[in-house]
Amino acid sequence: MKKLFSSSLLIIILAFTACQKTNTQQIKSINSNLNSNLECTNLNFDSLNIGQKHNEVVLELLEDVNVDDTSTIQSIIKNNFFNQNFDASLFSLSKAEYSDLIFNLTNNIKNAGWDLRNMDDSDIKLSPSYSYIAQILSSVDSIKFNDSNSYNDFCYNLDIIKTEVEQNLSCIDKDIVLATISCARGSAKLWLPEEYGGNGELGNIHPQYKQVSENVKRIIRNVILADLSALSGDFIKMGTMIAAGMEVPGANVIILTSLAMDAAFASAISSMFP
Repeated sequence: MKKLFSSSLLIIILAFTACQKTNTQQIKSINSNLNSNLECTNLNFDSLNIGQKHNEVVLELLEDVNVDDTSTIQSIIKNNFFNQNFDASLFSLSKAEYSDLIFNLTNNIKNAGWDLRNMDDSDIKLSPSYSYIAQILSSVDSIKFNDSNSYNDFCYNLDIIKTEVEQNLSCIDKDIVLATISCARGSAKLWLPEEYGGNGELGNIHPQYKQVSENVKRIIRNVILADLSALSGDFIKMGTMIAAGMEVPGANVIILTSLAMDAAFASAISSMFP
């Protein structure tokens, strides 16, 4: 299994470096081959809180960023991402190869307006997890900036979706949605203003956004959509490869950390260019 996984990931690396336009076909082919050989093994979400880890990484990625110098923002965030204490050898990748892979996949989400629902990608749209991901993104669209219960109300909607997922999905499809829900809790907590139950990080980064206008509400929703779209979209695209990695002892925390980092990168970039 490990040999098959390593060989498949080598193919995906070559596909990304040779021609970005072939990403979808290459990943689809590899996932199809792997899927027939995988047993159902679910991630243990108790071992690491993706939402909390996401928030920690976002703040680390934004260290040393000067919001007034837009020419350096992206390079600083990428450098901070590369310097994260993360071992990508589970995926048979060097840290540089893993970083480039995430940058390329996240760029696909960016080109779709940071919203998975705008992507014209049959692999994503036909995934059993997609309809639930779309419900989560719709819940972000519907966040009510009413009072201090806004965050709790959003989490309540996530709980309803989680119950449905646990009843109707299994294996990697279930994990994709549960990972997205965990990230959604953390992301909303980070970005929602304090008066609405969050930490108000957007206003801390951009002082001009401390006063909550309709434009600020739009920006907050879009930033949350960005990291959830990046996490779920990339998880769907690489799902069976991630599942293959779960065969390795101790892989659970590494995989959950990688998902949190993926979402955090999209979150950091989108928050800098609202």
